[in-house]
Amino acid sequence: MPYICLTRSDIPDGTLQILDLLPNASQRHPGYDPPAQTRYLNRVQNEALTLVNGVSYGVKNGLAAYILDRVEPGGLQVGSAEVDLDAPGAVLAGDTITLGGVVFTAVDGLYDPAVQEFYSDLGAGSDEAVMANSLIDAVNDPATQALLLAAGSTVTASAGASLGAGQVTLTADTAGATGALTLAESTAGARIDISNDHLGRTFEAFTADHAYNIAVRIIARLDAASALTATDLNTAINAEAGVSGCSIASVGTLGSLIEVLSILAGRGYRLPDLATVYTGAGYDLWHTAAAGSFDITHLVNDTNMVAGELTPTNIGGDSATMPVKGITDTYNSSTLDISLLEGALSKMSTGLTLWPDSDPIPHFPWTYQKGTAYTQTTARVVTVYDDDGSVLV
Repeated sequence: MPYICLTRSDIPDGTLQILDLLPNASQRHPGYDPPAQTRYLNRVQNEALTLVNGVSYGVKNGLAAYILDRVEPGGLQVGSAEVDLDAPGAVLAGDTITLGGVVFTAVDGLYDPAVQEFYSDLGAGSDEAVMANSLIDAVNDPATQALLLAAGSTVTASAGASLGAGQVTLTADTAGATGALTLAESTAGARIDISNDHLGRTFEAFTADHAYNIAVRIIARLDAASALTATDLNTAINAEAGVSGCSIASVGTLGSLIEVLSILAGRGYRLPDLATVYTGAGYDLWHTAAAGSFDITHLVNDTNMVAGELTPTNIGGDSATMPVKGITDTYNSSTLDISLLEGALSKMSTGLTLWPDSDPIPHFPWTYQKGTAYTQTTARVVTVYDDDGSVLV
């Protein structure tokens, strides 16, 4: 479905109209005509955000809100953390390490990796390498891997030569937030030490400024009629200082290129007040379900027809959904091809005459002074994208 996008912020919503696509909304017969194609164009929304301790404050609309809510931070990066069994004090029987909700328990006797046991200091004969290897066996055991997969991702445990004999590296097998399993230990660092409260990545959280600046960069490409393929979108996202490893198509992302293009075409997206986007001690654990939506809930009173009267089922009205800001779906057709080639879309993409400096005061004929003139310019007012983000005009 092509996306017709308004490229100028100084043209108000509902001002510019496309009339050469068929069927015409005013003349369409609802009984047998396909969906109407004529429409007024709306500008992409992009409101600045406020994010405090992982919570978004205020109702926010537009592309920045969508990026913050739906684009997975560091989605191409693999999380990891270190467990130190060589921390001050011997690891005792009953001490635990919890990874993604799966509990590993230290034992003095013979350990069973299939039930997530590893050697305590006593069980390992005070040999740190033996203790670490037993934890590696427990994590890598097939039974454990099945439990970890249910929690989100399998994890590979290994010993690093630079980490020391009692240290174990845990590395997620799934990139992004999906593999960012939580990590905890029961000794408060006295006998077991962990490097993070989850399997961490290089980049794990967008700030409010990150999301807004990325949206501005994407909109600039729209205004310049530059392609916005998935590759272009990813480049625009990762060009932001401090941002890396992001992809609109990563495993855990909640967004898509198609949805971004629809927002650029004027579709509304809303992030509600007090939406929680990040949790964790460092507010770097991204949520796994979107807090915002393209739809909002409202009340209707015409659910039922009773004795010739429309009434709601519930007193006060029934809940229903409606678009935050809808757009007209564009369908491939011969009239679209003609418009792109030589019609309204062609003319609007090559340049319309505009008077952007005209003041808002009406000038009546009897007050008009000969010679009054306003700055005139010729400019592109629309960019039309195909489904893959390539530019049609």
